[in-house]
Amino acid sequence: MTALTIFVALGYVVSPLAFLVNTTSAAYLVILTIFVGIAQGIAFNTAIFFFTSKTTNQYQTAEVSGMAQSAGYLLAAFGPVSFGMLQQSSNILIVLAVLATLLTITGIIVNKSKLIKE
Repeated sequence: MTALTIFVALGYVVSPLAFLVNTTSAAYLVILTIFVGIAQGIAFNTAIFFFTSKTTNQYQTAEVSGMAQSAGYLLAAFGPVSFGMLQQSSNILIVLAVLATLLTITGIIVNKSKLIKE
């Protein structure tokens, strides 16, 4: 699990900052894009894995999953508007790197936490 968390951190934190490099190299940009895509897949699957690994039964898993997905969809509804406003006022890639750092820290905390008790 630690290796996956490190890969997500590299893909989500380092890659957006690497897009700030002024380059016209298609190979560089394609490799970075693939790296970010793999990190995104790992992050999503790790979140789903946490639903089952931190609960003790299927009912608890369904409750935690429903709560987390509801909050996630609520955040996703505001995402496009928020990012549109941020893009006009600041460098969106730096904001993404900061948010990715928070995501990584949260993943480490959840990974080290104990089971959810009933």
